[in-house]
Amino acid sequence: MHIHDEWFSSFRKTSEYKKFLEQPVAYFCMEYALFDHVHTYAGGLGVLSGDYLLEAVDQEFPIVAVGLYYQEDYISGEKVSDEAKTALTLTLDDSQKPVLVSIPIDGRTVYACAWRWHRGAVTAYFLDTDIPENDARDRKITARLYTEDREIRLKQEMVLGIGGFRFLRAVGVGARVYHLNEGHSIFLAWELTHDEMLRHGVGFREAVEFAKTHILFTNHTLELAGQEQFLADIVLRIMSAYAEEIHIPARDLLEFGLLEDKNLFSLTVAALWLSKLSNGVSELHVRYAKELWPDHYMNPVTNGIHIRRWDSLQVGSKEHMWTIHQENKKALLSVIEKNTGQKWNKHTLLLGWARRFVPYKQPLSLVEDVERLKRVATAKGKEIRIVFSGPLGKGNPERNRYLEKFQELSERELKGLVVFLPHYSLTLSGFMVSGCDVWANTPIIGKEACGTSGMKAALNGVLPLTTNDGWVPEVNLDGIGWLVDNNKTNESIYNILESEVIPEYYTHLDNHARGNWLERMIKARNMILPQFSATRALREYVEKYYLRIFNAKH
Repeated sequence: MHIHDEWFSSFRKTSEYKKFLEQPVAYFCMEYALFDHVHTYAGGLGVLSGDYLLEAVDQEFPIVAVGLYYQEDYISGEKVSDEAKTALTLTLDDSQKPVLVSIPIDGRTVYACAWRWHRGAVTAYFLDTDIPENDARDRKITARLYTEDREIRLKQEMVLGIGGFRFLRAVGVGARVYHLNEGHSIFLAWELTHDEMLRHGVGFREAVEFAKTHILFTNHTLELAGQEQFLADIVLRIMSAYAEEIHIPARDLLEFGLLEDKNLFSLTVAALWLSKLSNGVSELHVRYAKELWPDHYMNPVTNGIHIRRWDSLQVGSKEHMWTIHQENKKALLSVIEKNTGQKWNKHTLLLGWARRFVPYKQPLSLVEDVERLKRVATAKGKEIRIVFSGPLGKGNPERNRYLEKFQELSERELKGLVVFLPHYSLTLSGFMVSGCDVWANTPIIGKEACGTSGMKAALNGVLPLTTNDGWVPEVNLDGIGWLVDNNKTNESIYNILESEVIPEYYTHLDNHARGNWLERMIKARNMILPQFSATRALREYVEKYYLRIFNAKH
């Protein structure tokens, strides 16, 4: 048992824990990766929130989560089959009818039911507007995660925040702590404000201050694309009926998120102003966030991973670790052969790169210099192979450019040396973070808020080759992995591969007793346990935020 598990064991015996049993933390997020077959997630944010809920289950910490149920697969756009709901149950009232909530949106009343997921002390509700009570337009609100239709996206966020708050009340959940995982659900602040107006008999401004004391906002990105901005005129139109219902002028609601000198409403800015506490997800992230939002103070809670979910080693001795790693590598190589027809030798050094294809992650860094890569990859007796993957959501503006480039390289210039695996999922991610030998991570410094795939890889003894971004500056990689020069990413990668990684790997293959490869694997694993576990992250949220909010005078 690690130190953080011991802390939870002691915490469960306290009177404060008993208070959380009565009023669990309300956790709101746009996406959750709890299982492959229900695609209520797109990428890292969803995987993180899924890990967080699973950790809360393990630690018996009471959380009630709220998200949306999407009818279409995020990656393929195909309709999700009814069989996908087998892990969920429709939430019913005492008369066995679906529990429904209503939200005034764009001059109409939109209704939502919810699908329920429950494990131990954790329950998650996924709101769904695809029900007979809605007209055809509104049934499509929850059709697809991160739709490109900006008006539908705004309506989704109203359903999540307003509908989510109302649904918790409808099923008898009265929380004191509301944790907004990203700003998508910030509209719940208006519900909370209205509730405080009624409860305390105060005006709007004073009620906002009361509502703030219940809210923790976690920011995950400094990228503009993740900050959710909408034309203010559109927001006013779509939420005017809601403003009338709660008797607060719509412009008063919007003022907290309006950007100066712009007709834009930012959910992130609104979340910063409407939460008493806010945090970033790594120390570096917080440092850059202070430059972007100097009026708002954030503390860091570095993300962590759910160890049991991602641990494919579970070993003690060095030799046993290598044996299991080779089995994991064989499993990944089988996936590669099945999907691409490439049959690679398990003794060949295998690099992996898997994450969203967006410019700041520099997905082409490993393949930009084709001629040099060919020389490095085909050196006799010291060959390397590279496997790429990532979620390619429909409508992603960068998707086609990157996919076409990878297809061209894998089919022509780098055929047999590089492959791309489609249909990225939790399962495929598990194969990759356990089966590669080296995990390449190439974001521009200051752009990747945290980045947890490298944590999962290191947990499984897969060594990091990374720029010094996200969580990486919080550790010393000497004797573990290799830091890439952010200013010369491509050149630096090849230099490090040729001078350090490749020689050390093949020295190890010749004789396991020689070289430092196995020592690096063990150190990489021990670095993650327990420093970057979801257990540690959950503990920090409880100690630094949940208890503080719960015990504050409201």
